[in-house]
Amino acid sequence: MGIVRINDTSGATIAIPVFVAFLIVGYRLYEPLKLLMAEYAILHYMNVSVKRIIQMMSGIKLGIFDVLQSPLRASEVASRLELDPVNTEIFLNSLCIIDIVEKNQSFYQNMEDTNAYLVKDKPEYIGTMLEFMKEQIIDVMDHVPKLVKNGPDPGILPGDFSSPLFWAESTRSNAAWIIAGGFAPALEIITSLPEFNSWEKMLDLGGGSGLCCISIIKAHPSLKGVVFDQPPVVPVTQEFIKKYNMEDRIETMAGNYLEDSIGQDYDLIFACATLNFAKNNLDELFHKILNALNPGGLFITFQDGMTHDKTRPDVMLGHTPHALAMGKDMSFNQGEIAEAMIRTGFKTVQSRTLKTPLHDMDLDIARK
Repeated sequence: MGIVRINDTSGATIAIPVFVAFLIVGYRLYEPLKLLMAEYAILHYMNVSVKRIIQMMSGIKLGIFDVLQSPLRASEVASRLELDPVNTEIFLNSLCIIDIVEKNQSFYQNMEDTNAYLVKDKPEYIGTMLEFMKEQIIDVMDHVPKLVKNGPDPGILPGDFSSPLFWAESTRSNAAWIIAGGFAPALEIITSLPEFNSWEKMLDLGGGSGLCCISIIKAHPSLKGVVFDQPPVVPVTQEFIKKYNMEDRIETMAGNYLEDSIGQDYDLIFACATLNFAKNNLDELFHKILNALNPGGLFITFQDGMTHDKTRPDVMLGHTPHALAMGKDMSFNQGEIAEAMIRTGFKTVQSRTLKTPLHDMDLDIARK
């Protein structure tokens, strides 16, 4: 048996069999390899995640999930949707790989969550929102290298921001987040507040679809509400108010809340994911809100916040393309809104982070 002589840590020479030397060297080489493998696994999963999104969006576009509410063979899916039968089976298997469709003895069917959220005629359908987000975020990602190298270019953003049609589409797509339960954690806390039963009038500032206001009003026996948003959005707001039979309790107000009057005598002013537009004017807006509240009134915000020196959470990556295109970061640091509330004269502020179906959001409750 071959012998290898090596120095130990004290400098003494020792003799060991060759195969033991190979084991030692191999182990030392494998240690960094294990680390390398772990790092590569992370990068590989990032790549796979993009493919998952593409597969899901393709399924929505093809109408796959609409027909898979009950078990079907691949040939039946292809026949109903007029698709190529061979490629349909390949594609259905790929949807099983990403766990949004299940397969049992050659029969395919939606998973439970898929049935709830990706079927077009279901009330919780979020496909429209996902398609809008893909167009506004994922598709724009191709321009990131150019934007980082050459600087801002608002022209690369899809959609005409001056068009009423753009804002109407945006409002309808964003409504899916609330319908799918995004507002539910905040609603539970709001309706349990000691002041809740005494409220008579509320304002939903930048309320979009008005669904947050509708949810709060429905939980209260007599509360009346006003949904304030820009003029192109208000017709869509009125559609939702009518859909939920709330015309006698909720009205709309059109304008720019940074410049126009927002009304008076509110017991609650609520703002959900809209204050980014006021990031550079928070103090001025909060003074306006404070003056619009009745004595003892509440100002409640439900907003995402950045942590770890603006490097977390990862879901905030969705803001990156627009920030690069516009050349300005409109996101908030966690706690920034609460600090502005105290700074502008609110007596107390309570803050907590809530989990929603998309990501964590901060609920800040300020009292006048």
